[in-house]
Amino acid sequence: MEILLGSVEPSALSQAGEWLDGWLHSAAAVRAAAQRLDPLHRTLAVAYYGEASVRDLETADPQSIARDGLRALHELSRQTYARDFGALTHSEQVELLTSAAKESAESPVRQLLEVTRTEAIRGYYTSAAGLKELDYRGNAYYGESPGCENKS
Repeated sequence: MEILLGSVEPSALSQAGEWLDGWLHSAAAVRAAAQRLDPLHRTLAVAYYGEASVRDLETADPQSIARDGLRALHELSRQTYARDFGALTHSEQVELLTSAAKESAESPVRQLLEVTRTEAIRGYYTSAAGLKELDYRGNAYYGESPGCENKS
C-alpha cells in the first residue's frame, strides 16, 4: 500500500489496507449473490450497468488473483534478488513492482498490482485524509457549481 500510495498519513494508509482486506473478503459473497440473481433482476442490472459489468460481478475472483499474484511476486523476488519481497529494500521493491507492471496483462503479478492499485486508491479516497485532499464537503447544496464560470 505504501508503495502504491506514496507518502500518506499512517491512518489513511491503514484505512486503505482495511478497505482492500474487506473488499477481498466480500468478493466471494458478491460473486455468489450475482450468480443467484433472478433472471428478471439480472436483465434489469444489465440494462442499467451493462452486460460486461454484470458478467464481471458474476465471474470476478479477486481472492484468486491475490493468491496467484502473491505467489508469483514471491517467485519473482526470489529469482531477481534471491530474497523474499519483504526482505527487499524499498527501492528494490519499487523496482520489482515497476518492472512487473510492464508485464503482459495475463501476468499474475500485474493482475495483482492492478486490483491492488484500484482498491488502494478507492480506499485512500474514502479515508478522512483522501476526502480532505479532494476538498470533499459532503452532501452540500451549491447555488452555482464551484469553479464553473459558464453562466448560461
